[in-house]
Amino acid sequence: MGLLEARFTISGKDREIPFTIIEDDNSKVYLYSIVDENEYKFPLTNTEGLLRLVGDNPFEESDDIVDERLTGLSSDWVESKAQGFDSSIDFEQLKQPGYGPDDIFVENKPFSLRQILDLIESDDIELTPDFQRNFIWDKTRQSKLIESVLLGLPLPSIYLSQYEDGRLTVVDGLQRLSTIRAFLNNELKLTNLEYLSECNNKHFSELETVLSPLRLRKFTQTQIMCFVIDYRSPSKLKFDLFRRLNTGGKPLNNQEIRNCLSKPQIQMVLKDMVNLESFGKATDYSVKDGRMDAREAALRFLYFDEQYSVENPVGFYNGDMEGTLDDFIDDLNKYDLDELRKSITVYNRALKNAFHLFGSYCFRKVTRETVRQRRSPVNKLLMLSFSVLLSKYDYSTVTMKFKYEGLLEYLADYISDNEHVFRAITWGTNGKWNLEVSFEYFGLFLTKHLGDADY
Repeated sequence: MGLLEARFTISGKDREIPFTIIEDDNSKVYLYSIVDENEYKFPLTNTEGLLRLVGDNPFEESDDIVDERLTGLSSDWVESKAQGFDSSIDFEQLKQPGYGPDDIFVENKPFSLRQILDLIESDDIELTPDFQRNFIWDKTRQSKLIESVLLGLPLPSIYLSQYEDGRLTVVDGLQRLSTIRAFLNNELKLTNLEYLSECNNKHFSELETVLSPLRLRKFTQTQIMCFVIDYRSPSKLKFDLFRRLNTGGKPLNNQEIRNCLSKPQIQMVLKDMVNLESFGKATDYSVKDGRMDAREAALRFLYFDEQYSVENPVGFYNGDMEGTLDDFIDDLNKYDLDELRKSITVYNRALKNAFHLFGSYCFRKVTRETVRQRRSPVNKLLMLSFSVLLSKYDYSTVTMKFKYEGLLEYLADYISDNEHVFRAITWGTNGKWNLEVSFEYFGLFLTKHLGDADY
């Protein structure tokens, strides 16, 4: 999910590194990390979803701090499992950002609330509330923001990012802007106000019955400071800034941030991809999109399908999954929508092929011991590599050569007999080596059983 991590300092080391939770085929749980080719794996106990270290504390942090961080990680892990994917994080996040202070162009622009509304209505500011639809402020919180403005209290700053054409997208402050827009458009009725109780149950247009014209004019003329990231700044800056600022009640994960910073047509394509019937069947409807994990899987497909060639299956991928997908969103914002929508058909073909060949075990790690015995969560690397590889085959070719679940037993044997493959799809699955191994070996596997690709 992008948030499933806690940071610790290994005893004797001088920097924190990210750890995630992994679970083996025997349901044993570990705290895991691999950084600078050093691998760390510590067993955990799991008591009703609460994770704790087994044995001595291997970290510089005290036992209390370790337990506190593991408590937060436990909650994220339980939520991640509910989304239907196995857990993974990007262990390449310790890299330098690739830009310096001289590359950053940020301008302060004060706007009145009325000017803000005009910019939103003219689409000069894009509001994309879909990205955090599950965490939109309730009416009481929205009303109290409006009450604060009516009382003359200052509003926190808004951060915006500029496209080359001058339009703006919201980096931080989406809920505030959405609330202000809804109120000025008479879509929000105030409720549970503490100081201006006479305004309860009223829309903006009805406030003139209880407030003076002066107070209402002051409201619409209230200034809000906006910091605009100029389009000349590195594209990575807006993603980094969002992650640093992210002031919502529940931190957004990486894909929710990407969705916020992508144009509406990109959001629509990704949403259509995960709403395919074939997506539901291939994942056995176990993958949820409440935190946009499903859309991240679709985004990964778009990137690696574009990068793929037989000679170099992972293209320019450098092992930094999060940074790669951030940059790719910036590229997608410039794509032609009609061309991009063709990818939905390609993805649909890949998912139908995968479901026919592997059935209810599609995209799940299977071995001789586990096949038809128990199902692990959907494995992101299996889903990525097989969806890209199988998108190159006609559905008619696949169904003609094999019956339903015809490759399942072969795949279980193949994973069991290839230590490289098993390791690649189990530990640090975003690594460049992991993807190279997965694409190479599963490519050979499909060529052996299905022949050369049709496309």
